[in-house]
Amino acid sequence: MVERGDVGDSLFIILDGSATVEAAGDTHGLKQGDFFGEMALFSGKARTATVTVVEPLRALRIGADDFQRFLLQQPQVGLAMLKSLIERWRDVQGRLEAWSGNG
Repeated sequence: MVERGDVGDSLFIILDGSATVEAAGDTHGLKQGDFFGEMALFSGKARTATVTVVEPLRALRIGADDFQRFLLQQPQVGLAMLKSLIERWRDVQGRLEAWSGNG
């Protein structure tokens, strides 16, 4: 089991089932094909989100070293993840602007 605050050393890709992820006061649903753990994996810092299983879940766990080797062989996966991270960042940025009254 991965607990909040664990050093990020793995990426998780949901194969079956669903979960929620809570980060910075916001909650999003995760389903088959979604992934989590990437921010801690890339930064090497403690996890900042909490993922909770909603229905029985199977996930592929990929360690940092294996993930780096995989990205070198499949760079399109890294590009797709980058696009997803940018979308998440824009969502957070929009919520911060709305909260501060600038949006």
